[in-house]
Amino acid sequence: MAALSVVAVAGVVPVVAAGSAHATTAQCVNYLGSQGYAIGPRVGAACAFRHLTGPFDSKYPNPNCYSRLVAIGVTTSHAMNACLKA
Repeated sequence: MAALSVVAVAGVVPVVAAGSAHATTAQCVNYLGSQGYAIGPRVGAACAFRHLTGPFDSKYPNPNCYSRLVAIGVTTSHAMNACLKA
């Protein structure tokens, strides 16, 4: 019975994986550059955290990317958009 409950719980938890090769660190960096941000090593390091992919290929910004960009002064909306491109 315990095994059945573990399987049932696992069945409702969405699987989140690293993003595909279609989005890159360069796209994240280039987007921020196009928005007027100075590009340096901290931006590159943040953009290196790939977006996450959930069910039905839905994309989510990587929390590491997002929080690092916001910490260096990127607006929340720009950080969200950039991290979706990472």
